Amino acid sequence: MDANGVLGRDVIDLLENVDASWISELRLFGGPQDTSVHYKGTDVAVRPFSVDAFRDVEIAIGGGEREVKAGAVAVCVGGETPVVLTELNAVDIEEHRGTVCVPDGAATALALTARAFDYKLERIAATILHPASLLGPRALAELYEQQVALFNRGAMPTDVLGDRLAFNILAAETGAVGAAALVGCELEVTPLLAPLFGGTTLVMDLFAGSELKTTDAGPRLQTAIGLDLCDEVQPAEIVGQTDVRVRLMSETAGRVRVVAVVDEVRRTAASLLAAAREIAEQDAF
Repeated sequence: MDANGVLGRDVIDLLENVDASWISELRLFGGPQDTSVHYKGTDVAVRPFSVDAFRDVEIAIGGGEREVKAGAVAVCVGGETPVVLTELNAVDIEEHRGTVCVPDGAATALALTARAFDYKLERIAATILHPASLLGPRALAELYEQQVALFNRGAMPTDVLGDRLAFNILAAETGAVGAAALVGCELEVTPLLAPLFGGTTLVMDLFAGSELKTTDAGPRLQTAIGLDLCDEVQPAEIVGQTDVRVRLMSETAGRVRVVAVVDEVRRTAASLLAAAREIAEQDAF
């Protein structure tokens, strides 16, 4: 669904480079202005949704209530349980009632980091610096226009972003969609919008429970599922990647500070695709 959207494009791009043998037929849907998408050497038509065009579709990546009513299992970002991150709780897919939700990129980073500590944390306090891509392609275009306007002393467009983001920080409306269902402890999130085109940064303070020693944080992060422990993490270097890179900043009594970077669009696309494949392989229709 929304095959020409930012997220839909990344899903299709990922499909180009993975084993897609679990897909018997790929259909692409979008708005009336969409035409086609190049996929595996051919142009695949993008068509508006209709009951007839959607007939016999079993999984709708990016779908919702409309697609569920048409007979598909919808895989979407956020929403009601089950929230599934296949690295952690793929078994929960069978509990769906027509919809399987996946966490967004920031929530994925939080969940994988919490899992590294065996969910024995009391609390996580995270500041999240979201890029303009959080608000879609029109926000990216407006951020560019704002930067040009500043250098040329021109009028500042704010229709999409709501205020000046160029060389500035704004409060964001959303934090980490789906994190609460996965982290297993109290979660406090401060979401901000940064003047970046891509790449999300999280600064996480992890407060240890009574069962956990924080002095082994490095080895835990080193061996954690889905995390790549690095000496340096930068949002510019994660763009186009599906992994979550983390850096251990400090360890004190009862608290660990970790900085993580994730390509929020690419990582979310990977989670959507992984959940869809799990539905097919589990025959969870």
